Amino acid sequence: MDIGNVLLLHDNARPHTSIKTRETIALMGWTTLPHPSYSPNFAPSDYYLFGPMKQGLRGKHFENDEDVKNAVKTCQKEQPIQFYEAGICALVKRWIVALDRGGDYVEKKKFNSHKISFIFMYFDVFSTKRSPTTHKKALLFDLPSYDSNVI
Repeated sequence: MDIGNVLLLHDNARPHTSIKTRETIALMGWTTLPHPSYSPNFAPSDYYLFGPMKQGLRGKHFENDEDVKNAVKTCQKEQPIQFYEAGICALVKRWIVALDRGGDYVEKKKFNSHKISFIFMYFDVFSTKRSPTTHKKALLFDLPSYDSNVI
């Protein structure tokens, strides 16, 4: 996995930004996308992967943590590459809407999609089960320019 070209959107609230976390992000050379702390627009419980994962794990019982980890990995590996592409595109749209609103809460309703400009997002999705030609994808977006002082 190429870990040098990562755009990271993470919970940046004070309790979640330990020194170790900040040091690791800096060490990896990752770019952190700005968003307001405690933003309900990017709640972890609303994350794109969780719905299908809950569906795949529903009704199953596990003996230990390792069994849970393996079941989650299996659910993730079963998703086609298009699933991950759609999830990243949806996250970019949500991020743009949050920026447009200056971090204010965004209701869950349809919004006008924006064009996004020349952001390359490389990601490696469970490369152990995919051929080199299918596991790496580059998404090209057409993004409006934003003032970095918006957030």
